[in-house]
Amino acid sequence: MIFAKILEWLYPFAIAGFESALPLVGHFHKKAALRATYRSQAWPKKSTGQWIWIHAASVGEYEQVRPIIEAWRLQEKGKVLLSFYSPSGFEQVAPSAADAIIMFPGDRKKCIKDLLEQFDPQFALFVKAELWPVSLEVLEKAGVPSALVAFAPGRSKAWAGLGSAFWKKQLDRFCWISCQDSSAAHFLLQLGMEEHRVHIDGNPRVDRLQSLPKEFPKEVNDPGGVLWLIAGSTWPADEKLLFEALKKAPKWNLLCAPHHPEKSQVERLLAWGKALGGAAPWSRLSQNPRNQWPRVIVVDGLGELKRLYRFGSAAYVGGGFGRSIHSCLEPAAYGLPMAFGPNLGGSIEAQAFLAMGTATKVKDADSLLKWLQSMAEIEQQKKDEQLLWNWFDRQSGADRRVMERLKATLKQPGC
Repeated sequence: MIFAKILEWLYPFAIAGFESALPLVGHFHKKAALRATYRSQAWPKKSTGQWIWIHAASVGEYEQVRPIIEAWRLQEKGKVLLSFYSPSGFEQVAPSAADAIIMFPGDRKKCIKDLLEQFDPQFALFVKAELWPVSLEVLEKAGVPSALVAFAPGRSKAWAGLGSAFWKKQLDRFCWISCQDSSAAHFLLQLGMEEHRVHIDGNPRVDRLQSLPKEFPKEVNDPGGVLWLIAGSTWPADEKLLFEALKKAPKWNLLCAPHHPEKSQVERLLAWGKALGGAAPWSRLSQNPRNQWPRVIVVDGLGELKRLYRFGSAAYVGGGFGRSIHSCLEPAAYGLPMAFGPNLGGSIEAQAFLAMGTATKVKDADSLLKWLQSMAEIEQQKKDEQLLWNWFDRQSGADRRVMERLKATLKQPGC
């Protein structure tokens, strides 16, 4: 309790100092420089309509709440203010994704008061584990209801440690919390959340991704019998593993999308690919027939990955040899069996796919090679495909449940 009191007193000063230092830190850190630059941009003017504020950390969190944004704008004819903490979210999401898109101004009292004055939102939605104490306090005092959607503990399990009373106080400011699964709900109840404010709705992103194969239909395997492994959001540790395994897997070709497709990174991967029989960047091949593709293709731009899974027989999800794997929902939407490194970072979907047998954890190039050899059988691919599509059918409907709760909250005063 004492630590929680210290944290409560210290937090506003610490976060204000951090945000104020961003321009200086930006001289040494690219992301800090971008965040400081985008944060300084003037906000767009508010148009008439019923506004809600949705805050997402980055692109992945935006994709989780995207079905709710679309439903609010199309079905309810409402307006959405969308804020991002990460510069990548601000850069990659199209301007048409919301009625106004801004960089999160920082968890500072004056900034959040200015935001409320400018846009006058009737409701605020935070995504996954975005818990900003000052913002929640300002919203509460202004009488603006808020909620947390698509909640999954992940690294926020630290809330249960020292200072848990402080984090519990912030969670209590939400009218309700929509959880991705029962384990997330259990975590909140263990913290002391009231049961009637904790709901298990699922992941709204599932509903969006179910339509992905309709937008970009899955293509049949290479007519020459070559199988394509689609490796997404890879880091150097993943890439070393992939190329080592590929040397001994002649049936497989590789389409690799590095997490940071910077020029030096792309050139390094192309050099490795040429040593395996040929390589080219995706930007030069996207219009070419598949029989003209080399053995290795390196994606040299952002925003392409979700459309590329349609070419695959299997997928590799990067990040598992670092802090955490990236999202495995997009390859799953195409029914692709997948492999990834050992660090799941609390990914609910990865754990589910492991339990189903449609995903495999690999620890080195040999275990990846063994998995690739087992995935070369078409019958196994079809079996995994059906299991994954059945899982999507069971998980759908989260966006509808969240929308119903949001509308019900707006109809009644308070929470």
